[in-house]
Amino acid sequence: MRRATDFKQVYVYEEFMDMRKDINALSCIAQFEMQADWSKPQLFVFMGKTKNLVKILYYDKTGFCVWKKRLEKDKYPWIKKANQIQGGVLSLNSFELLQVLEGVNIFSKHSEKYYELA
Repeated sequence: MRRATDFKQVYVYEEFMDMRKDINALSCIAQFEMQADWSKPQLFVFMGKTKNLVKILYYDKTGFCVWKKRLEKDKYPWIKKANQIQGGVLSLNSFELLQVLEGVNIFSKHSEKYYELA
């Protein structure tokens, strides 16, 4: 199992994703819509419409893997499409992804905490 910090490139899909999609559908979207290069260590992030579930896809040379995280009480901060996305995909680094997964709103100008961590 790899860590998010093992990946230098993180790509966030602009549209909300139907979270019923499986690993095969997500890999097709990553390849054909997000221009995935499976020879590089990349993460592809997909958000559910309710903003409490995220799926992260990667390829580890032996096959595709998906991480999934669901928040029980809060919602993830998410992209404001108007000014932050070009071509349907937002590029982040692994540190920014970890911040989003912890609830930090990196998409606002002030990057305020989205919820308090225990």
